[in-house]
Amino acid sequence: MEAQAAYTFDQNDGTAALVQCHESSMIEIELDETGIIRNCNGACEQMVGFRKEELVSRPISMLIRKLSEYQLVLNHDLNPVLDYICHCGMLFQVKRKAGAPFFSQLRFVHLQNLKVPIVRLLASPMAPGYSGPPVLP
Repeated sequence: MEAQAAYTFDQNDGTAALVQCHESSMIEIELDETGIIRNCNGACEQMVGFRKEELVSRPISMLIRKLSEYQLVLNHDLNPVLDYICHCGMLFQVKRKAGAPFFSQLRFVHLQNLKVPIVRLLASPMAPGYSGPPVLP
């Protein structure tokens, strides 16, 4: 499995550190423009404990409650406030079916040149004890 490079922000000294994350740990969730889950990868199923069948057709706020406060798409583009919060590396709390939630940075990709536009959510779970940017519960 090929490793991908990712940056994390150390709030204590204000520096960015390069870390390696494996593709198998990158959560990918495909959403419609209203935030309804259409598909997810195996890493998502493994990390959150829900089977794909339990997630499809449910709102993303089922897993990431904070996202219920935002429209994903405004005027045919990603919501700029949500995009900015994610760009700043804020951590979001992600619910698990069983056990304690975990924290993750999020990235959104809006694929609008398709027959049915989708929003792809990429989540990078943070290691326990990570003390990066502030958390959005």
